[in-house]
Amino acid sequence: MIQSVNADLLATANGLIRAKDVHLFLGQCGAIPKHLRTFAATTARSHDQKQTLTMTKRRPDQPPNNAAAPIARLHEMQRLLRMEYAYEREEFQRQTEAMGIARKVKRGLCWYPVTTGRNYYNSLNQLVLEITRHADTEVEHNFEYGRPVCFFQLADNITYFNFQGTVSYADDTRMVVVVPGMSAVLSLQEVQNLGVQLALDETSYRTMLEAIDDTIRAKGNRLAELRDILGGAVKPQWRQLYPVSLPWLNPSQEAAVNRVLAARDVAIVHGPPGTGKTTTLVETIYETLHREP
Repeated sequence: MIQSVNADLLATANGLIRAKDVHLFLGQCGAIPKHLRTFAATTARSHDQKQTLTMTKRRPDQPPNNAAAPIARLHEMQRLLRMEYAYEREEFQRQTEAMGIARKVKRGLCWYPVTTGRNYYNSLNQLVLEITRHADTEVEHNFEYGRPVCFFQLADNITYFNFQGTVSYADDTRMVVVVPGMSAVLSLQEVQNLGVQLALDETSYRTMLEAIDDTIRAKGNRLAELRDILGGAVKPQWRQLYPVSLPWLNPSQEAAVNRVLAARDVAIVHGPPGTGKTTTLVETIYETLHREP
């Protein structure tokens, strides 16, 4: 039965989802690659103009893939993701420079000029720096809590500082920014013609790269087991359970619930919008809690 709804790794066609010990994933995975169809999947089909969910698994005569294959695929995914990450940064930089400061200010993406104020440690023990704008204060801005920002100096050309901050607070004229250290504070306090603008949010890329790296390095733990199962190198395990009758669900939803309950490792429920994945998830959680002590 499902041990938890957390997971160290769930590899789907869309990428990686990190958590702890996943036995269930319901969602829109898009097209499921062959190495994921080897263990458990559901596909959507239409019967009498109604969409249903169906389950598939590896045939007994299908041998598992080479044990090194999942790691090789992860290395390739990591390489491609880094290429995409680098392209996004370059494109963001190009568009930023092409737009110009005046247009960015009017769009609420930039404050210029600004001055620095006091710096202190906030209640979360983060070093923050106060920033005040003195022009275009009537223009609405897009600086919000948690958004990344970068600083620049305007002389003959725009020069960007090699660090980013995070907005902790912002009103019409004042912003409090979390900065990486005192050296950043000192470098900003020393310059004239200082500006601040929204930066490329790199959190998702960093999280995905970290997840892939952790998964590649995993050895002898549950994360390594899930990596090899999802990569097709190890066969998944299934319990022999008497099917549960759930007449309030349609046949494909009932089959999906029973399939997930029987999974020892991971089950994937896959289908287009409207096929009842959320309903299936709720019923699966209920049935699991009903059976587990």
